[in-house]
Amino acid sequence: MLYLYFTEINYRFSLQFNDRLYNFTVEYFYFLKRKIMKKILFAVLILFGSVNAFAAEVSIFAGPYVGLDVGYSKGDSRGYESLNSSPDGIFDKGSLSKFLFGGLAGYNLAFNHNYLIGLEADFETRNSKNLAQLTDSGSGPLSDNVETKIKNSYSTRLRLGKILNNDQTMVYIAFGYAGADVVKNYNVGSGSLSKSKLQNGYTAGLGVEHFINDTISIKTEYRYSDYGKGTNLDVSSLLAAGYSESSKYENEHSVRFGLMYHF
Repeated sequence: MLYLYFTEINYRFSLQFNDRLYNFTVEYFYFLKRKIMKKILFAVLILFGSVNAFAAEVSIFAGPYVGLDVGYSKGDSRGYESLNSSPDGIFDKGSLSKFLFGGLAGYNLAFNHNYLIGLEADFETRNSKNLAQLTDSGSGPLSDNVETKIKNSYSTRLRLGKILNNDQTMVYIAFGYAGADVVKNYNVGSGSLSKSKLQNGYTAGLGVEHFINDTISIKTEYRYSDYGKGTNLDVSSLLAAGYSESSKYENEHSVRFGLMYHF
């Protein structure tokens, strides 16, 4: 039996089979917007059908695993300048694209021969950057610029899967928390200011995983990530009292390829 309990900032999943009760709490879901959550919950209902039919099963996918992944990401960097908290018409925008590399670990539970629920966490390094020219909406490009750097990224995601091909292949959806270390360098004239921030948001995607032998699997995965609120940098020391620069990294699309070892 699967019980779902919802609160404002977390989701607690209780899985009961035989005489044992297993509880899982997934934090950070308050980053998910209501419309996205409705779509995800609808997909979960389609994927699992009648939850009353669940029973614990042995599967090659079940249990702990570790792995490595490589991929490519592309996202948007946007910012605007303000005077006394009101936009003054000067903005910047750019695109960051870079290869990524990292490690992951997770744990899966299989049910009713064909279904899976799991939790996976990863850490990735990127070192991607973009230099965007400041633009005045009235007069056009300026000589000053803003540099955006993405150093590392993190995620913790719930995976819901359908097992196919005689327990050798799985298709799944995944969603959860995503974070990124973002560095902003504001360069005006001969001066420069910098600020680093861990931006917190959400990620959602889908993928396919396939076993190539009894312990090793490979996967390919697509993700969309939004990293929430950005940085607000006081630049009054470079311009004049009351000036600030607000910016964020958002709308990231990425593709990953992974190699996992299952214990």
